[in-house]
Amino acid sequence: MSVDGLTVRLIAAIDFLSVDSLVLVLDNIAEILRDVESAVSESRSVIDWHIAAISFSSPLTVTLSPTEDPQGYARQTIAASIAGLRQIERSSETRPMYFSVNALERAKKLVSVLNRDVARLIVIPSEGDAVTVSQRVAANVDALLPPPHEELGSVEGILETLSIHEGNIFAIWDSVAGKRVECHISPEMLAEAHAAFGKRVSVSGRIRYSGLGTPASIRVEEIYVFPSRSELPQFADLVAS
Repeated sequence: MSVDGLTVRLIAAIDFLSVDSLVLVLDNIAEILRDVESAVSESRSVIDWHIAAISFSSPLTVTLSPTEDPQGYARQTIAASIAGLRQIERSSETRPMYFSVNALERAKKLVSVLNRDVARLIVIPSEGDAVTVSQRVAANVDALLPPPHEELGSVEGILETLSIHEGNIFAIWDSVAGKRVECHISPEMLAEAHAAFGKRVSVSGRIRYSGLGTPASIRVEEIYVFPSRSELPQFADLVAS
């Protein structure tokens, strides 16, 4: 196992595990790692996580490791993620350190596979004790989060992490809130979002705010792409006109 690896073990409730369950687990584990890394480093996530090892013999086991860790935050990110999951499993008294609203919601989605074809879900760090997560995580997340609310508005940031799994979703890095915001779009807007990938945008629509008052997600109705520096009028052009 990699020094900075994180292993997920899925014990099937039936004779097989569905692809959807495996993808859901890996997607939400990766999102928790990225979100916690952002909180630990107080900047955007830069670690690229990859599958370092996988075993299909029962139980199915997958190990994630950083492809690169330029700032050296992988080990602290894994430790904080494990500590947060263990705390949520045990109690709903306080929110774990480095766990944003998005990380809490991802933890809740993670254990949703226990309603499907997974009997037990175990998360194992390369250093320290494993944590077995249960449906208590979902219940405790609900208790930790005040009721969210929705209102019309806009969010600005860099469009990134475009995905068509479980709906058409991209994320933007909101520099004001200092976090990633999930953006849900219609299939008709997928090409427009793809064309804006990596660019600074303003997305408008119905924003879902957490009980803490920060944007958690937005149902996008419009995408505006800010012009790049090269597209802005230059001083020489203004003088010539």
